[in-house]
Amino acid sequence: MTFIHDQDRINIEKRFQDLDQPVRILNFSQEMECNYCKETRQLLEELAALSDKITLEVYDLIKDQAVAEQFGIDKLPATVVMGEKDYGIRLYGIPSGFEFSTLLEDI
Repeated sequence: MTFIHDQDRINIEKRFQDLDQPVRILNFSQEMECNYCKETRQLLEELAALSDKITLEVYDLIKDQAVAEQFGIDKLPATVVMGEKDYGIRLYGIPSGFEFSTLLEDI
């Protein structure tokens, strides 16, 4: 199952062509007892595949505790969007509906 429909994918790819700097997306999740972690990761993988300027890094909240603490992550699923530096952009939960639009704007 894909989250991004074909026409939306085309529109997002066009939008991402305007990216002039690399974007890092950090996804924090865990395998057990996490609502929407799997779906959030899949959605972010689909987004990252739409531009070679976007990289997705996946972290486990427990195994990668030091990284999670560095970014102040204590809830799951969590998404960090950053460019050359960390601007403090954090999204919690699956970015769907209005949150998906916010995620696209943040990128």
